[in-house]
Amino acid sequence: PLMQAARRGDRAMIDWLLSEKALLDAGVQGIGTPLTWSIRHGQRETLAYLLKKGADVDAHVHGTGNALMSAGQEEDRAALAILLGEGADVDASVDGVGTPLSAVASLESAELTKLLLSSGADPNARADGAQSPLLVAVEADRVEVARALLAGGAAADRREQVDERSPRGYVEELGSDPMKALFAAHKAENGR
Repeated sequence: PLMQAARRGDRAMIDWLLSEKALLDAGVQGIGTPLTWSIRHGQRETLAYLLKKGADVDAHVHGTGNALMSAGQEEDRAALAILLGEGADVDASVDGVGTPLSAVASLESAELTKLLLSSGADPNARADGAQSPLLVAVEADRVEVARALLAGGAAADRREQVDERSPRGYVEELGSDPMKALFAAHKAENGR
């Protein structure tokens, strides 16, 4: 019920459910938490309201990302700003899912990538069983995102946990011509 109230932006129902001892951060495996649902359904006011009521800005359930990841995936800059303002952990990792930076790396938004990097996100952070943000961008052929990650310090030659290849190795084997050009320029500029 709390997730449905968050999805609808029903503050009266949220207040009633909390008075009946509903757990503010309880979610549904594979679906998310009330915070993530408020984001996915465009309920920014509800997002702020849930945080004001004490929701954990970094809460997640197994198999789903946290609110910062949801805001990134939805390309919701306003929600990102709210969450970052509340101290969301820009490097919070969810095993098998990734980090907020890896969540936005497959999108066409170098702007969101730069926002997270400027907020202190580690371009090389990754969750157990998940790919690095740079490999996510490379596999999705997001050249401008990869450019932003490389400029932010992402390691082009660091081998991945999942399949033992590096982003540069992937690009050399399967990358598009623009991605190959980016990595060649990066190698020339950095000597590696």
